[in-house]
Amino acid sequence: MPPVQFLFKVAVCWTALGGGSVLAQSSQIIVWGSELKFGNVLTSSGGGVTLAEFSIELGSFGSFAPTPENTTEWMSHWKVFDAITVEDDPSNDAFITGEGNSALYGGRADLSEERTSDSEDANPSDTFVAGEQAYVFVRNADVPGAGTEWLLYTSRAHPDWNFPGGFAEELQWYLPDADEAVWGAINGTTIGGGSYTDDTEEFYFRTHTFQTVPEPASGGLFAVAGLILARRSRR
Repeated sequence: MPPVQFLFKVAVCWTALGGGSVLAQSSQIIVWGSELKFGNVLTSSGGGVTLAEFSIELGSFGSFAPTPENTTEWMSHWKVFDAITVEDDPSNDAFITGEGNSALYGGRADLSEERTSDSEDANPSDTFVAGEQAYVFVRNADVPGAGTEWLLYTSRAHPDWNFPGGFAEELQWYLPDADEAVWGAINGTTIGGGSYTDDTEEFYFRTHTFQTVPEPASGGLFAVAGLILARRSRR
């Protein structure tokens, strides 16, 4: 990558990661992502994660509590607050690849007084109630199955990633502060659900796969089917 282009991308990512942010009185700024340094972002087999195959989203499940046992229900409850995708406005989100399988990434969005997100990736009708737990959801497919790779992580202490009730200084939700992986693995040693063959401990995060296709929980099959039909109807 040419030096000028690289420096421009680093500057964009630095802004997305919180550098130079100015607090708006009528909204709550939330910046999230990795640290401003490169780390390995891996799949279950040790390959690299790219935006061509994966989405990286910040959001909430509302009052639903995701666990490794109810993965078939996750997508029917998931609400996107912000996302890092190849189509994104580069002034707000960035994903920069480094040597090997390393990358750094960052996003930024505002929580409005109406409890909605100003992100281009969010559904304008989704609201984020005070106290809802925030998660980062990385995936290459929406439905659990053969070849599906997922990662779901959050922080419950120092700081607790909860959507706030009032507006204060900007919130910074960075991967090194995360302390829980519901599915996948983070920060080298925090291991959650799912299957993997990679045995390294030098990574920002690692997605895990499904050894067997999970059976939908009661009502889960209808929820997944409804989600797929709803998405098709919007296309």
